[in-house]
Amino acid sequence: MLTLAKIEIYKRYDGDIDRWARSGRKKDKLGMQDDDWHLITGFIGDFTLIKNGLAAESYVNSFNNRLLENCDEKDTIDQIKKLVGQDADADKENEVYSGSALKNLLRLFKKSK
Repeated sequence: MLTLAKIEIYKRYDGDIDRWARSGRKKDKLGMQDDDWHLITGFIGDFTLIKNGLAAESYVNSFNNRLLENCDEKDTIDQIKKLVGQDADADKENEVYSGSALKNLLRLFKKSK
């Protein structure tokens, strides 16, 4: 499960898994696994595809479900969005999600918690 603390560790090492593995603090290594790191990196790639309009609706829906399954709260999702330069509070059509897809994601997130 991704948390804000794991996102902070990822940011502390600028997304460089080798730097984290070689010279990371013990506390950081205990707080995060390789799988968490790869999940964050994958979500950043997915957000980038969606942001650039390169993802089909089915891909966006699948991505939304994976976010809900793997993030502990909305703030964690917002921090991942910020890693790709996306304003977490943006409500404009054609941002990371279309307006309706974002509303659906937020509604699903509220129901799942």
